[in-house]
Amino acid sequence: LATRTGCPPGMLQEQTCSATSCTWSVSRSCSTACLGAPTGLGTDREELCVPGGDAYIGGADPVNPDDDPEHLETIYPFYVDRWEASNGAYRACQTAGACTAPITPSPTYLTQDRFPVGGITYAQAMAFCAWEGKRLPTEAEWEKSARGGFPSRNLYPWGDTAPTCAEANLFECGIAGLEENVDSHPAGASPFGVERMADGQYEILEDWYDAGYYAVSPAVDPRGPATGIYRSARGGGERAPVALFPPITRRTYSWPMVGVTGVRCARSVEPR
Repeated sequence: LATRTGCPPGMLQEQTCSATSCTWSVSRSCSTACLGAPTGLGTDREELCVPGGDAYIGGADPVNPDDDPEHLETIYPFYVDRWEASNGAYRACQTAGACTAPITPSPTYLTQDRFPVGGITYAQAMAFCAWEGKRLPTEAEWEKSARGGFPSRNLYPWGDTAPTCAEANLFECGIAGLEENVDSHPAGASPFGVERMADGQYEILEDWYDAGYYAVSPAVDPRGPATGIYRSARGGGERAPVALFPPITRRTYSWPMVGVTGVRCARSVEPR
């Protein structure tokens, strides 16, 4: 069992019960590492570990003030999907009876297995992740996955340089259509190896959205406001021109019942 008990913030330890006694004993000392192993290796559903510890959140968007102030958050280790959920992965969930068809499916939903799924609601995204034994990321987890841990203050997942066609699907790249495979831009990966966080679908998150939340969010394991009208969403820079390409701290939101977003799942290391 992974537990925070007895560890500094951002760390977990593993406890086990002996064969003769149910007095818990520490089998693995406090660490920022992910316990267990990632799933989906070698497939589009591959997970990566985002280790525990501090990360800078917010403060890099010159257009929208809702990412202010920049602040440090302590986040516990978790797993996150390397790529957004694909059409093929979501259709498998639909075939299994655990997911319903996207509310506003892309024209490529039935023909392009490896394009990112879009047009799903918050409830549909939750159902998909639950079917995989996962959950939606929090907004803080998403930004750490995209930006890296302390002391990174990256403007984009790959650093601070302006995007090129190697890192992102830009308007200037002349790509036919609006979409590409989920793994089409490995050069744009984050410090943790997570891909297409800046230039894919808007990804729906666990948190309610509040423009003023960063001024009052807890310093450890923030999970968003208790209530709200909209759900937070991130990413969504696909086909944006270079001059308007969003920084990785840009916040946005979606009506929970409107099918306009894609999804990237996360998985807790500890009971949640």
